[in-house]
Amino acid sequence: MTLNLGENDFTVSSDLNIAGNLIIEANVINLDALVSTSGGDITLASLAGIQMTSTSEMTATDGSINASADAGDIALSRTTALNQANITATTGNITNSAGDYQSSDSTSINISASDINLISGLNTGQSESSPLVLDAGNSGSIDINAGSSIFIANLFNSDITTNQDFVDNSALASLATNDALYQIKQPQTEAMVFQHLDVVAPQWQQYTEEEDGSVRADQTISAPRIYYSKKGWRLGNPK
Repeated sequence: MTLNLGENDFTVSSDLNIAGNLIIEANVINLDALVSTSGGDITLASLAGIQMTSTSEMTATDGSINASADAGDIALSRTTALNQANITATTGNITNSAGDYQSSDSTSINISASDINLISGLNTGQSESSPLVLDAGNSGSIDINAGSSIFIANLFNSDITTNQDFVDNSALASLATNDALYQIKQPQTEAMVFQHLDVVAPQWQQYTEEEDGSVRADQTISAPRIYYSKKGWRLGNPK
């Protein structure tokens, strides 16, 4: 199915589901619903930008997604392809229009495909707080060529190639978690050995009682003690 609107804008406001290839060519392409194909690819070719609302979705169950804009930005909400996702904003930005990023565990996925290729004349992703969220799986690959900054969240730490230094929120979160775990130290315990005191003749009862009834200490003890003499139990040091 091919829709060629020339220099006119085109908006998808209700769900569009087809079998086979879907091609849309227009000035500005706006998606405000679900666009999906089975058994084919989705191709969006725009002269002045592609805008997906935060609730829209684009899915190629058995194929690839190709989106290009000669001018303007490409704003992606949720796009899913079995094979490739090829996104080109020749002079503009590729941005996250879902607007719900909080962390790698709490976010919509802007692009999910086994092979992700992104080209932007300006930025890919808006900022650290609003990165482009990418899912290429554990064995997939990501290639990014940007004219300026790159802000992404590479959810599965897929192999990545870029032409710029980039900020990866997922990697930063992983480093922060590892650092926190490293700083948590297990409590250390030491065995304590206590001197055994014979309860039959404890040290504080070691004295000698003279025949006249007086008591002589066998060792110098600085603290008062309880001792026993002919006068009964006493508190103090024997004299």
